[in-house]
Amino acid sequence: MLLSTLLFLGVLAGCGYRLAGLGGGLPGHIQVVAILPFDNESAFPEVEEGMTEQIIEGFNRRGRYEVQEIEEGADAVMRGTVLSVDFSPAQLDPATGAASTYLIIVRATVEFTDVLNDIVLFESDEFTLRDEFSIGDDPDAAFDREGLAFSRIASAFADSLLVAILEGF
Repeated sequence: MLLSTLLFLGVLAGCGYRLAGLGGGLPGHIQVVAILPFDNESAFPEVEEGMTEQIIEGFNRRGRYEVQEIEEGADAVMRGTVLSVDFSPAQLDPATGAASTYLIIVRATVEFTDVLNDIVLFESDEFTLRDEFSIGDDPDAAFDREGLAFSRIASAFADSLLVAILEGF
């Protein structure tokens, strides 16, 4: 049984499969990461600020890297642009007819570059995150549904992006 399990894991490793969460992080020479403020081409002002902040917080939570917001002195640099944010009702409350769940789709370009070796470590012309946001029963939440949704989507976007980048190593 043990031999067959080891053989199976060896075959998976040979095919390029590996378990999620086992990425070793970035190349060892990268110690300082610059997360530059994202640009915003969406119809929603300031949405890029929350996304940039959440990406910085995500790197800080991992604790392996010094994170800064300027390129000078960095070993790697992340640049991005929020291309669009689509925010639309996904489910209506049958009693009131008001939206109770919203679908949010964020599209962005992202480039993460190893500046020491002048190579792109991660690049996406259309990094997309889809999420549903439920307002719930809180009547006060309905008045700030966009703010709550943007906060949640910024966090989910950052988590998804960091997994995509860091799991590659």
